Amino acid sequence: MNITDLYQIFKESGKVSTDSRKIEKGSIFFALKGENFNGNQYAKVAIEKGASYVVIDELVNDIPLEKMFKVDNVLSSLQQLAHYHRKTLNIPIIGITGSNGKTTTKELLAAVLNKKYNTFFTKGNLNNHIGVPLSLLSITKAHEMAIIEMGANHLGEIADLCEISQPNFGLITNIGKAHLEGFGGVKGIIKGKGELYDFIKNTNGQLFINADSPTLCQMAKERQLIGITYGQHAQAHLEGSLESSNPFITFIWNWSFNGEATKSEKPITSQLFGSYNYDNMLAAVCVGNYFKVNEQDINNALSDYQSEMNRSQILEKESNTIYLDAYNANPTSMQAAILSFNQLVLKKSKLAIIGDMFELGKDSSDEHLAILELLKNITLKSVILIGSNFYAHKLSYPEFHFYESRMDLEKDKTLLEIEKSAILIKGSRGVALEKLLDHIS
Repeated sequence: MNITDLYQIFKESGKVSTDSRKIEKGSIFFALKGENFNGNQYAKVAIEKGASYVVIDELVNDIPLEKMFKVDNVLSSLQQLAHYHRKTLNIPIIGITGSNGKTTTKELLAAVLNKKYNTFFTKGNLNNHIGVPLSLLSITKAHEMAIIEMGANHLGEIADLCEISQPNFGLITNIGKAHLEGFGGVKGIIKGKGELYDFIKNTNGQLFINADSPTLCQMAKERQLIGITYGQHAQAHLEGSLESSNPFITFIWNWSFNGEATKSEKPITSQLFGSYNYDNMLAAVCVGNYFKVNEQDINNALSDYQSEMNRSQILEKESNTIYLDAYNANPTSMQAAILSFNQLVLKKSKLAIIGDMFELGKDSSDEHLAILELLKNITLKSVILIGSNFYAHKLSYPEFHFYESRMDLEKDKTLLEIEKSAILIKGSRGVALEKLLDHIS
């Protein structure tokens, strides 16, 4: 059997699974391997739970041959199947990557485009070598457009994901200090994220470019790519003007492209905080206009959008207002969040609970130190630092409160007895700072 045969099976099933605990009846189970698991060992269980076929790369006993699809490498077969499926889809596919804001931008684009088109978009954080194929295989003939988020922590990963998903439109949100360890530094990040631009150039696709980012503009220029531009730059196809970010982003926009011109009739007030989200919203307006979504639908989509999953959320808890941005963090996003929070004009006292940043390699100590210096030079009532990376600098910053873990802070209940305050909570996923919400009183 070859990939064509497997695709015929997929067309009949329409569903794939990589988790034997969550088998949908009639689905195809791909027995993936990891450092601590071997999916081949669960193939029989998958059949018993209703899978119609299992794709395996090791012989498994007690499974009917007609339900078994033996391959050399299960992951490679999953990726090939997704690529094969992609080639049957005659719809625009937008590939999104970047150091920060990928998920928020993806969701904003989807909110706008769904006003006119049945738009598929990556669910959750299925943005890696497994998640992208699974996302592609979820696109059906009913979809008119798709947005595929692509994450990476090393060189070559975006190139591979582009080969699988074949985007004909590309958007890099920004270049920042994320996954420094895997990329080997900022130059590596530029090269790695630039693999999306390389693919778009080689396939004659179209780019959406943040005109306010010198790095992204230079990356496009080096590849002789023009692109559709957005930003506060007067020459951008989509020009935005920020009216307020205290706390919610409010802005107006003007669109001019190929003789077409339109603008927002009144300011858009979003439900997102942090001026760093402004670029993400302009990207959505730009893409929406390019695909001819009308002005009112664009504005309504952005006004109605509410962030979830611990990203850019404002929560009211008793007398406190919590600015929760705890899904992930790197030096660039951390600095932006702290500065935006500091600029807010509020009647309440301001506190910050900041967690460690991961995957920074040899730069980790310096980057955590830089954040401490930033916090030292702004005015907050109290600062709490959580994690071993920050804790290593405890003696140098006696004005701050340091804890080696979130659990240590939870035990020290007095610091979490907070009233009538604005609280910024920001840290990497592994610190799970959102769990503090149950302890703040």
